Amino acid sequence: AVFVYPRTGYPVDEAALPPGVRLLRAPLFPTSSTAIRQALHSGHDAEAAEWLPPRVYQEIKEKGYYR
Repeated sequence: AVFVYPRTGYPVDEAALPPGVRLLRAPLFPTSSTAIRQALHSGHDAEAAEWLPPRVYQEIKEKGYYR
């Protein structure tokens, strides 16, 4: 199965999804992955650190992702 994660401002018509595609019912994350990558790339590490679990943030910094 393929899961669709909803985003604020982008409603999903569940009835229009093709077979095998399901809407994931989970709390909405308030920040997009693009915003997190941009914050890391532009040196706003403190902002990105607030949005990510500590281990994820640590991995990103150690590996130098999104420089």
